[in-house]
Amino acid sequence: MEDKSAEGLLKNINPKTGKPWQTFESWANKQVYEKTYNRIKALEVAKSTRARLSDGLIPDISNIRDVRKLQFHILETDIELQNAVHNEIQRLKKEFPDWEFSARFGK
Repeated sequence: MEDKSAEGLLKNINPKTGKPWQTFESWANKQVYEKTYNRIKALEVAKSTRARLSDGLIPDISNIRDVRKLQFHILETDIELQNAVHNEIQRLKKEFPDWEFSARFGK
């Protein structure tokens, strides 16, 4: 599961334009599509893993490569954000057809 907040996305206003710093589409593109795309591509060439800071566990790279499901948990529930996230998930599904992507919205 990939936790994403998106809280306050429209509350952070650019004082010069009076508009939000980010649109739902730009946020979803960066936070869902680009970061996931980069992680999957890096996983294809990774030679090893490293310990997580919180618990020191080191998962074997072969175990991680076997994972083919990813669910995004997004705290915000705005319908425009949901549409933007689903659009990026569709892009990921086209790019990585052997993966299963989904999203859950709300707390």
